[in-house]
Amino acid sequence: MRSFAAILLFEFGLGGVAAVWLAWTGGVFPLFAADLRSWSLALSYGIPLFGFAFLVTSDWGLRIPGFGRIYEALAHSFLGELIERLPCWRLVLLSLSAGFGEEMLFRSVIQPHLGVWATAFVFGLLHALTPTYFLVALSVGAYLGLVFDWTGGNLFVPVAVHTVYDFLAFMLYRRRIRAERQSRSVGF
Repeated sequence: MRSFAAILLFEFGLGGVAAVWLAWTGGVFPLFAADLRSWSLALSYGIPLFGFAFLVTSDWGLRIPGFGRIYEALAHSFLGELIERLPCWRLVLLSLSAGFGEEMLFRSVIQPHLGVWATAFVFGLLHALTPTYFLVALSVGAYLGLVFDWTGGNLFVPVAVHTVYDFLAFMLYRRRIRAERQSRSVGF
C-alpha cells in the first residue's frame, strides 16, 4: 500500500468487513454512544496512552533502545514519509480510519471470540514493526480491549482513544522526523 487512499480504503475496509461479518453471522453490533459521558470516558482512558506517546517520542524515550528502534523503523518507512508530508487534516483522517476500522474489527468481531488477551496478541502481531513495537501494540491492544469491556461494550470509547492516540503519535513523530531532516540538511 503505497498511497494514502489505499491505506484509508484498507483501514475503513476493516470496519466494513467487521460489519458484514456481524450482519452475516447474526452477531451483535456494538453500542456506539457518543454522549457526554462517553467523551469523558474517552478522555480519561486516553490520558495514559497520550502520556505514553509523549514519553516514547521524547529525547529521553528515544534513548531507550527499543523505542529508538521503533522511531528509526518508522521514520525510514513509507508511513514515516506519509507522516512527514501529509497535511494535518489527512493525518486526522488516517487516524480516524485506523481507529474506527481496527477497533470495529478487533473489539466487535475478534474479541468476543478470543477474549481480550488473545485479541491483543493478534493486534500486536499485526503491528509488529519491531519486537518492541509488538510489545507496545500488544499492550495498547489489551488496554483498548479492557476499555471496551469496562465501558459495557461502547465501541465509541476505544475508537476515540485509538484515533486521538494515533493522531498525537503521528504529530509527535512528524515533529521529530522533520527536525531530524532539517538538522541533517544544515549539516548538524
